[in-house]
Amino acid sequence: MTVLRLPAAADGAAPLQRSPATGLRFSLQRATGCGPAMRPLVLLLHGAGGDETSLLPLARRLPAHVHRVLLRAPRRMARGGHYWYPVRFGQHDTEVNLQQVQAARRRLLAFLGELEQGCRFDPRQLYLVGFSQGGALASTLALSSPGRVRGLALLASRLLSHLEPTPELAPALATLQVFMGHGRQDEVLRLVHAERAAAALRAAGAPVSWRLYEAGHELALPMVEDAAAWLCRQLPLPPGSPQAQP
Repeated sequence: MTVLRLPAAADGAAPLQRSPATGLRFSLQRATGCGPAMRPLVLLLHGAGGDETSLLPLARRLPAHVHRVLLRAPRRMARGGHYWYPVRFGQHDTEVNLQQVQAARRRLLAFLGELEQGCRFDPRQLYLVGFSQGGALASTLALSSPGRVRGLALLASRLLSHLEPTPELAPALATLQVFMGHGRQDEVLRLVHAERAAAALRAAGAPVSWRLYEAGHELALPMVEDAAAWLCRQLPLPPGSPQAQP
């Protein structure tokens, strides 16, 4: 197995690296301070048309004792930016190819397995953050691998219709903490889809923190701030570190 060599980087837009096993490009902000304890990892996935810098404002608001990985989607759009899998917008809903979604999920899993070899993170403290399509992909990983993901933040996003959870998953999803933020004026991914996702997650046993914003399909500043604050409440401090300030 090829092991990633991950140099430390200062806070901000760390240089892009390439995963040898998956070919995915990513930016890593390593955890600092608080001794040798294994740290939580926050993986941030942008939406279609974005790149690894899209969620940088959120990553910068996370505490220093947490590893932060900003991942770039592998497919390039003709108009600029990147995406995870093709989407067709139908009259009533979006259409995706399930095989392509599952291929993207497997590639993400392989990346995490490789990352675990080169970055000392606690596999019990994996948090996924996704905007729009990045959130939909993050949710497929969280719902198909119950117990692997500790927290899931979906920003202007949804669950893919054919991958919604069922009540039978309730015991496994009871420990999955979920944040959902959505714009009331979102015309790209309408509010009804996010409301349906929140209802499905709650019915399957996941605790959901739900926020609405006067915004369209965008990473509005209040949404970014609320998601970061929610993550900070979920993220544990390493053993022996000072207590968090109120």
